[in-house]
Amino acid sequence: MTRRTIHRGARWRRRASQSGSAVLAALGILAVTLVLVGAALSEAGSRFRTSHHSSRWSQAEHAAEAGAELALMSAQKGSWTTDGWPSDPGAVGAAAMANTFTLSTGVPATGPVSASVAVDQVAIDGVAWLRIRSTGRADISGGALAGMDTQDVLLRKLSFRQDRTDGTSVGAAPRATRTLEILAEPLRVSPFTRMLLLNQKLTMSASGEIDSFDSSDPTKSTNKLYDLAKRQSRGDVGVNDTQGLSDLNGSVIRGDVAYSGPAITDTGGVQGTVTTPFTDPTDVVPTPAWTTFNATPTIINNTATLTGSTQASPARYKVSSVSLSVGKTLTLAPHAVGQESYVEIWVTGDFATSGTGQILQQPGVHVTYHIKGNVDVTATSFVNQSNVAANCIVHCITPPTGTPQTVNVWGSGRFIGAINAPAADFTIGGSGDFSGAMIGRTMAITSSAKLHYDEALAGTPDIGFMTTYQLRSWVEAVR
Repeated sequence: MTRRTIHRGARWRRRASQSGSAVLAALGILAVTLVLVGAALSEAGSRFRTSHHSSRWSQAEHAAEAGAELALMSAQKGSWTTDGWPSDPGAVGAAAMANTFTLSTGVPATGPVSASVAVDQVAIDGVAWLRIRSTGRADISGGALAGMDTQDVLLRKLSFRQDRTDGTSVGAAPRATRTLEILAEPLRVSPFTRMLLLNQKLTMSASGEIDSFDSSDPTKSTNKLYDLAKRQSRGDVGVNDTQGLSDLNGSVIRGDVAYSGPAITDTGGVQGTVTTPFTDPTDVVPTPAWTTFNATPTIINNTATLTGSTQASPARYKVSSVSLSVGKTLTLAPHAVGQESYVEIWVTGDFATSGTGQILQQPGVHVTYHIKGNVDVTATSFVNQSNVAANCIVHCITPPTGTPQTVNVWGSGRFIGAINAPAADFTIGGSGDFSGAMIGRTMAITSSAKLHYDEALAGTPDIGFMTTYQLRSWVEAVR
């Protein structure tokens, strides 16, 4: 073998060795790169998954809140069955009623989001409060895998295999679940927030007039009575649907007029604003639910005295009718001199007075009437010696659909009180002076009657049937 051949072989071996080392180095670099890229991808995937879990966890909270708000809305309106609930909440101790709402309908690229809501009533200090338990659920896409951050997984308490609240399988759809529990206290509110609230129409003669005062404020009243020198301009009027028939004939209204439907005509006497549209639905006036009452009288058609009782246990009377003619007086007396006293009178038929027939409501007496039939009285019939409209409340029970109901008030006397008759057609005649508020279907003021809204009625909650709920507790279950 020649020396040249030996040198050539040595050079080839050196080159082969160098090439092998380069390949090994490249493979090593590639392996390290792959490890780094894998770690980066794993970290990115974990962070993306954590971010996704966080988003869906937040959506579950929003769903729970939405379910609670839907329940509160139905409670405020009293429209449980109309809104798809199986029934109204039962009495305290009854099983909770439940409903499920799908909230993701129509939202593109969104997994199912829903709220399961259970509503019942619990007794707190003798009052039935509303309890709402709302569970929001948001499905998690990407499989039943947790992120790498164990604290994040612990915080969100996601359900990957089993529902963490009841242990049932979640199937192929892992989800985020959050539950809220809410306690809401029922509060009665006054329906009398303006002088007139009518469902259909209002007609007035040119000599009619509406204004306001405040029996609770001595700067806006005198001895709690309307005083022309202290009158105010909050004699507001609202008409839900004028039906093209409302006409004010230029009557003076010191307040605002709001309406829906065809325009009210001849509004030149309105001192405030005239606006549209308007909606303030009236509540149905229910038949009293009480079953215990005084055995006598069973009818009021002669001079008689009814004695009140305490606010916690008012004296209750149920009669077939009230008919007081000339010389007949019904006296409503307190149960003790100087004590506030309460009376409720349920009239299953008509309520009428004529001539000098009257109802003498002595100082300190609060009376609530529940009248099923028609009302036909003179303005002088009601002698409210407390001078406070909130102490004389007339509720006309809403009749079946299609059954007419009328409220006719005549004469030149003074009526101090509030009438809630959302299904009734009113006629106000004569030159009477009315202090309080009225709710009706229609109203015709045919003469020079003066209507004075008592602003104190709006702040007197225990005179109506409308109920609002005030949130007292809003907590999230952490289980």
